[in-house]
Order: sequence, then structure tokens, then C-alpha cells
Amino acid sequence: EDVRRAVDGWEPRILSDECGDALWRFQRGRIPMQVRRIRDVDLSIARPGRDPVAVGRRRSAEPGRPVVVTGDPGELALYFFERRNHAVVELTGDADGVAEVRSATFGL
Repeated sequence: EDVRRAVDGWEPRILSDECGDALWRFQRGRIPMQVRRIRDVDLSIARPGRDPVAVGRRRSAEPGRPVVVTGDPGELALYFFERRNHAVVELTGDADGVAEVRSATFGL
């Protein structure tokens, strides 16, 4: 996918429903491990037109800044595997929380 998107005029790959569903299930379990360093954000992911799913919570009793990262499963995979420049996702929510997510380093 990196090679496809390294040229001008690239378009996001359209995944089959089966592939998208499998990738979504995988990510729901993996992303919480990748975002554990984000401390002050209540982070959720969402597929377009669907309800968000929580993947990261602030580590205190106080609520964190809510942020939702929305995109197709393949795009979310690119975003959370540090391919942000080419991932077609939308970040919404608290402005400071969005900035924190955008600048975060994800990893296991």
C-alpha cells in the first residue's frame, strides 16, 4: 500500500466487506495497545456511518478529552501504523485532544 500511495494521483484501495470486517476486528484489539501512551484523551475509532468504539481511555477518574478517528478499516490501519500522511481519516473532537493524537507516537 505504501508503494501505491507514493505516486501522484493515488486513490484509496477499496477493500471487500469481508476483508474490511476482518481488519476492523483485528484493529479493535490491537489499537488499544498502540495508543496506551496517550494519557489525556478518551480515544475512539469509527467506520463511516457507524457508532464509535472506544479504544483508549484517560488513566484517571476524570474524563479525558474525547477524540474520534473515523475512516475505513484499511485507512485506520495505515493511520495507526504510522502512515498518517497517506491515511484518509478524519479526527474530530476536543481540539487539544486531536492535536495530542496527531502528534502521538503509536507502538507496541
